[in-house]
Amino acid sequence: AVICEHIIRHYTEGWADGFRYDIEYWEIWNEPDAQTDELRHTSSQWQGTRVQFFEFYKVAAQHLKKCFPHLKIGGPAVAGLRPDWLAGFFTKLKENGIVPDFFSWHRYDKNPRRLVEKVRYARELLDQYGFTETESNLNEWNYVRGWTGDDWVYSLKSEKNIKGASFIAAV
Repeated sequence: AVICEHIIRHYTEGWADGFRYDIEYWEIWNEPDAQTDELRHTSSQWQGTRVQFFEFYKVAAQHLKKCFPHLKIGGPAVAGLRPDWLAGFFTKLKENGIVPDFFSWHRYDKNPRRLVEKVRYARELLDQYGFTETESNLNEWNYVRGWTGDDWVYSLKSEKNIKGASFIAAV
């Protein structure tokens, strides 16, 4: 948490020969839920368990909000809106009195309507756990037909052509 504090100070307050950028949003972690289970970690994003992440997030969020009440502290940029993972995360936030300024998440799809449904679902989840003032922030998304083989090659090509542009515009 102190390392994160100093990173923020470096980029927003000029600390350690840094900068004075007007960065309002500070996201704690990236895709901590991208794991197959608690024992075998497939994500390079978070290598610990859920319980360890929940504790890490608690410590970082509390410390950063205390140091920077004027900034928006949130995250954790989940890879999916997995109800089981989010139930544990949101429950721990409530138990610890943490109300994130924003909840960030990612979604890839081939159907813009499904993505819009996920936007609604994210809001419903936040409201269900009492985070009615927490912003829902879909901050990574794109067209993906599939993650393997020919579907993945097709997805990568489509992201850079009219199909991908149409998908972005539709969303």
